[in-house]
Amino acid sequence: AAIAIRDADCTTDNMCKEFSVPFGLTISKETTPEIYKLFAKSLRTADFIGTYPKRHYMRMRPFARFHEPSLAPWDDEMLSHNGSYPSGHTLRGWTAALILTEINPANADTLLARGFMFSESRVIVGAHWQSDIDAGRLAASAAVAKMHTSPEFLAQMEKAKKEFELEQQRIKEERERKEKELALRIQKQVEEQAKLRKIRNIWAHPYVVVSTS
Repeated sequence: AAIAIRDADCTTDNMCKEFSVPFGLTISKETTPEIYKLFAKSLRTADFIGTYPKRHYMRMRPFARFHEPSLAPWDDEMLSHNGSYPSGHTLRGWTAALILTEINPANADTLLARGFMFSESRVIVGAHWQSDIDAGRLAASAAVAKMHTSPEFLAQMEKAKKEFELEQQRIKEERERKEKELALRIQKQVEEQAKLRKIRNIWAHPYVVVSTS
């Protein structure tokens, strides 16, 4: 339940934090501005997709239906006046997973698993019904497909992919540099230990004359 409660915060910055681990790279405005820009604008677009159906259905949420607080009670008052169907958190979480998977397809399994978990968290805390979640993932998939018809989105996606490649290369080079430095330090320690052993062996034989020249 701890992760589900944490997932109640669907702000862009918190989602960057939550999805950075499965993405394999820290997502932030400072370190990955192009990825962050694509991520933030995609989430805002996903928000719009759910606005009309939420107003149309105005489905009561589980915690309100059963007159019990959710596991994230600080949001209950606001959410009680906001339709449950489809899930807005799911729209954002599944959109995030799909967008980041396109940038880093090698981590598709962990990203999609985190997106699935992010949406299921809403059922766990009592903020949504399962059908809200299912509809949210479907709507997010449609939203991302629609985004791909936008030249602006496609251009930003290319910038994000390029930034990811450069950052991965930088991390690789930094790792190789550190590994090389470590190897040199180990080699130096081995050589120093070998010299010490040689000196000890010499002094262990009292009749050996050691030249000081």
